[in-house]
This record gives sequence, C-alpha cells and structure tokens, in this order.
Amino acid sequence: MSITFNVISFVIMGLLAEISFWIYIYYRFDKQREFENDERWQTILTKVKKVNSTYFDFVSISIVLGLSLFLMFADNNNPINRLFSGSNPVYGDSIYINIEIVVIVAFIVFIGRNVAKIIAFKHYNKTM
Repeated sequence: MSITFNVISFVIMGLLAEISFWIYIYYRFDKQREFENDERWQTILTKVKKVNSTYFDFVSISIVLGLSLFLMFADNNNPINRLFSGSNPVYGDSIYINIEIVVIVAFIVFIGRNVAKIIAFKHYNKTM
C-alpha cells in the first residue's frame, strides 16, 4: 500500500469517527434538554451505559480471541497473513502486527461505540 492511500484512509476514518462522535453528542444533549433530566431520562442513560459496557465486553473478547487465533495459526508464508504480519529482518521469523491495522481497528471500535450508543438511545426513547 502506498503512503498516499494510508493517509487518505486515516483521514477518512478520522472524519467518520468525528462525525459519529458529534452526532452522538448532539442527539444526547438534544434529548437531555427535551426531557430536562427527569427520571425517564436517567433510566435511559443507565440502560445506554449498560449497552456500552456490553459492547466493550464483546469487542474486547472478540479482539482477544481474534489475536489468539491469529497467533496460533500465523504463518509468514501465507499471503493473507502478510497483510497483518511479516518477517522482521532483525528478529528473524517473529510475528508482529502492523500499527496501521491496530489504528484501523481502534477507529472502528470508536465509531462502533458511538453508533451503538445512538441506536440504544433511539431504541430506549421509543420503548420507554
């Protein structure tokens, strides 16, 4: 991959993260003003925090399992694994993960968190 493609993809991921964050902030404070911090709003916030906690639990377990499977079956001769790891000239056949992949996963987790919160707010706002 070229450096230009990486820069463009990181800028796009950053913009998506910012957009999802500001949509979440706008929606939350708009509804907070509408409900004036009443008991119903506090219940919705509690349920959204529980959804957020469950989201992070799921993501953490998925990442740990994914990395465990990756390290168990990693083979530098496999072309698919070359995308994520490679042969390090200093340490020989060590397995390592590109920082680009780590940053992309972090952006996706951050964007997913905001999307999950927005969906939870809308769901609990309709059902309560």
